[in-house]
Amino acid sequence: MDIITTTSRASSDVAAPIRSRPASARDHAPEGRDAGFALVVVIWITGLVALLTLPFAAAVRQHLRATAERVSLAQLEALADGGVALAADQVLEAARSRAGSEPSAPTTSICRTTSGETLTVRVSDEAGRVDLNVAGEDVLTALFAGIGRSADDARALAEAVADFRDFDDDRREYGAEAADYARAGRDVLPRNAPFETIDEIAQVHGITERDVAALAGLVTVRSAQEGVDTAVAGSRVLDVLVRGAAIVSNKPLPVADSLAQRVPASFRVATSRQAFGVRAVAISPGGAAFVRSSVITIVPAGVRAPPVLPLNADQPGVVKARRPPAARAEEKPLGAKLWDWRRGVPEAEDFVNARAASPPCTK
Repeated sequence: MDIITTTSRASSDVAAPIRSRPASARDHAPEGRDAGFALVVVIWITGLVALLTLPFAAAVRQHLRATAERVSLAQLEALADGGVALAADQVLEAARSRAGSEPSAPTTSICRTTSGETLTVRVSDEAGRVDLNVAGEDVLTALFAGIGRSADDARALAEAVADFRDFDDDRREYGAEAADYARAGRDVLPRNAPFETIDEIAQVHGITERDVAALAGLVTVRSAQEGVDTAVAGSRVLDVLVRGAAIVSNKPLPVADSLAQRVPASFRVATSRQAFGVRAVAISPGGAAFVRSSVITIVPAGVRAPPVLPLNADQPGVVKARRPPAARAEEKPLGAKLWDWRRGVPEAEDFVNARAASPPCTK
């Protein structure tokens, strides 16, 4: 009895320490290291994925921004085109009612849409600009002198323009015909036909890029008039002609009360009110802009406006215009035709107008 009891107690004494021995950190070390390594891998992969998606996200943002800009520009273009169409309707309505038969200065209308865009429409009579197709050589000479050319250069350019638009190959004394263009290495030859657009002035022998830039806003190919109407011409046109005439004549022009009165009498004509320039500018609240310009001509309804044909007159160097007989309003209804449809460049004044308070746009 004593032996059995002693043996059981001894066995219990030996087993107790074994059962109660706590687990050491060394026993869990392999499992901890595996968990830490896995965490590092996960973090590394997450960072790598983030780095790989950054360029893609930037590309998506850029694409969305470009798409939004294209949509905004398309909306501005539609708004500007609508402004031109509205101006054409108003000009035609005035012509049909015989309203506004007296010359008037350029008119500007500004309104704001419900979504915040600003529309500015400016209408001006083309008779206030120099017509490259029918203007006399004296007017053209003053024009080129007024934009900075010497009297001799201005005369040569005026004759080159006349040679470019006439129907023959006879060279004026200081002008230029096909042989002169070939010697100058030009890719184009004289049209021997009227200018179709004002951009073609760049093709004339002797004309420089500076000349083209200086002539912007001063010339037209639609007025069909030999001079300018000083009542509808802008101050810049009048100033150029007055300054140029003084340079060519080598003497100051008579002093007058106004700039218009200083324009030589031979340069002045009365407008036929048959051609009008229109410029429409649409600007978004964010500052994006679209400019559309065109020329409106009044013609009998259903009839294509014939081109103005320059013909040599009895006096050498003088170009006259052959115009179709004017149709009476009661005989034929009038219509409007749009020419020279082009995209323009916004100016500083356009953004000033956009910031000003303006009434809502209405139909």
